[in-house]
Parts: sequence; C-alpha cells; structure tokens
Amino acid sequence: MDRTVSRTLGNSDLSFYRLEIPGVGFHGFLEWTINYDKADRIGAAAGPLRREGVMRRSICCLLLLLAAGCSSPGFLPKEAPIPEGFETNTFRVRPITVADAEKDYEAVMESIDIIHRRFMDDSWPTKDFTLEENRRDMARKERRRARRQSFTYTVVSPDENRVLGCVYVNEGIGGPDAAVFLWVRQSEADGPLDQELEAAVRGWMKEAWPFERVVYPGRGK
Repeated sequence: MDRTVSRTLGNSDLSFYRLEIPGVGFHGFLEWTINYDKADRIGAAAGPLRREGVMRRSICCLLLLLAAGCSSPGFLPKEAPIPEGFETNTFRVRPITVADAEKDYEAVMESIDIIHRRFMDDSWPTKDFTLEENRRDMARKERRRARRQSFTYTVVSPDENRVLGCVYVNEGIGGPDAAVFLWVRQSEADGPLDQELEAAVRGWMKEAWPFERVVYPGRGK
C-alpha cells in the first residue's frame, strides 16, 4: 500500500492511497482518503481496481478494501429511493449506462489532466485508456448502482448530444455519510459550468439524498 499523494483539507491531514490487488477482476484504480490524526477514513472508491501490479501489506489492504464496501451491502438504505438525477437549463444529470460509453470516453480522454486534479491522483485515466475498457467500467458502475454501493451520474447537454462531465456519489467512512467527486470536460473548464454544476449538486445532495453529512474532497466544505 503506497501513499501517492498528501493533501490538507480543512483541519484534516489527508493521504490518498492506490491499492493494486492481483487477480481481482476489476480495472482502473481505487482511492482512499485517510485522516491519520483520528484514524478516520472518509473517502470512498473513486474507480475500479487494476489487475496488474503487486501490493505490499496485502492482508492489511485487503481488509481496507472489504471495509470500503466493495464486497459489502450498499450504503444507501434500502428504503431510500435512488435519485434519478436532475436537469437545469444548461445540463442534465442522470445515471450513467453502458450506452454512454462512447460519448463519455470522448469527454474523459479530452479531460485527463482535469480528472487527475479532481481525484488528486494520476492513476486514472491513463493516456492509453481504451473505449472497451470504458465500456467495462460503465457496466461495473451499473452493477454497483444496482447494489447500492456507489452511484455515478453522467452530465450531459439537455439534448443528450454531448457529455459535459461526471458526478460520483461514494460512501463516506468514519464520519461523513457520502463523498462526492465531480468534474467537467476540458472544453468547458474556462466557463461557468464547473461552479454551476457544483452548486447544483450540493443542493441536490441536500434535497434528494438522505445523508446528513456529505464531503466534497478538494472542493472545501
């Protein structure tokens, strides 16, 4: 288990880890946000696992993996409906599906540097990330949504012709109920979309989700 990035968020010292577990049938990467002062992990899986690589301290990391909910019941209560998203005059936020793979891939590959900054890690996407890998990733996200383990929403133009970004609602451990990540594509980065999307998502999380405490890593409180 290697500490790849360290950041300070509010009064917490946070470290981001990448876990690489051979033989696990997922692709991509997994991230944790860990508060060492309070031994308080508040992050969540931001992506799938990579099969290649050798993981040190494998027993410890495997326990963390299981605790993060990758093999556990979903973190959204069964009695709570899964929000379908929302729409503004500028964009629509809805659950991502395999059918979105091509348009999502175009946005992802255009926005590699932005995604790295938002996730505070450069493990995913890589420059050689393929469309087929993205399709598999979309299918995995659909399965995790059905299991209530994590929720990924595509951000599209109102006419659905263009993917503008993505929103990830993940489990928050040891304090927050949920951790939310979001990004907008490179071609929209210089405009108002990022701030508009963040404001709209924060309001949506308060109105449509049953969580009392939600964190937005890298975006302040």
